[in-house]
Amino acid sequence: MAATDYWAQLCRNLRQALNLTQIQMAERLGTDQTSISRWERGLTEPQYEMRQLIEGLAQGQGLATLDQFVTAVRLSPFPMILVDRKTRVIAASASSGFTPGLSAFDETPEAERGNLGQFNSQLESSGFWDQRCDHLHYEAEINGKRQLAAVVTPVVIRGGIYALVQRAW
Repeated sequence: MAATDYWAQLCRNLRQALNLTQIQMAERLGTDQTSISRWERGLTEPQYEMRQLIEGLAQGQGLATLDQFVTAVRLSPFPMILVDRKTRVIAASASSGFTPGLSAFDETPEAERGNLGQFNSQLESSGFWDQRCDHLHYEAEINGKRQLAAVVTPVVIRGGIYALVQRAW
């Protein structure tokens, strides 16, 4: 699920939970109906300040939001990242060495990119992205021996599946 899809679903679900029309939702958020329509159709995403407002309203309605996981990942003292199926980094702890918004492939040191390809293949073959796998212990060749490299847990928010990856070393 792309970030745009996430915002489309969250905006639509929030508006429905509040039982508002697009015009009423726009008035509540201090924007216009065209923006609400474009967000809900996944054509554009809300800007940062608006995202914060939408996330707050969604949490107030008891809707699970990606922001809750993003905060947990950012604050983790352990090397941890949250990625989407296209391996775009959604959130990263300071100790992970990754930058949110960039590709995990681009952020991975060249010497480790072979392991990343194997990692992605293992996620696909295990059924991780189809919710047939409740977690994955990924092993890789590290310093000449095979060992646990990461523990991966699926996080499902608004129908999208994300991989919460905690590095084991």
